[in-house]
Amino acid sequence: MAVSNRERVDKALELLREGLKPYVEQEFEARMGEKWPERMNLGRSAPLRRDDDQAIAWDTQALLKAMMDNWNDVFRQTLGHTERSYTSELLDVRNAHAHEEKFSSSDTARALDTAMRLLQAVSATEQAEKAEAAHAELMRTIYSERTRQRERRTADLIQGTPQEGLKPWREVIIPHRDVHSGRFQQAQF
Repeated sequence: MAVSNRERVDKALELLREGLKPYVEQEFEARMGEKWPERMNLGRSAPLRRDDDQAIAWDTQALLKAMMDNWNDVFRQTLGHTERSYTSELLDVRNAHAHEEKFSSSDTARALDTAMRLLQAVSATEQAEKAEAAHAELMRTIYSERTRQRERRTADLIQGTPQEGLKPWREVIIPHRDVHSGRFQQAQF
């Protein structure tokens, strides 16, 4: 069964969650200290969600939003302006995914590429490689489909078989007298 663009974006968001979680927690601890979750909760309307084992229950949206909200204090020291743009773009992709918007193949390819680049920037090599593989597979699919469409159009143009019921051209137009009688110069015909 073919993989849909929505499934590809879903996979990219999953890879982002896996790859960003260790990096985000490491950066928060390095900049805010061991009690960073409590310090973050002070500025939030609702505390960070926790798992049964009291670990923070990050989802992709929470990770990307935490990065954007704390960029200047935490992430600007290790990531540049380009990575901030990737983070913002991926937050938009995540929101579109959550609101069940459709993804074109080019939008999906861009989301996969941007996810791969952000994952590479935070040294999440394994997840970046998976995103890159998904991107390459999608590009092959796009190329194959375009090739098939081009071949179909070409085949339709080449199939010059006349349709039934068409009159011969000599019945549709009246040939010149010398052509009609068979006395004509072949070079002029």
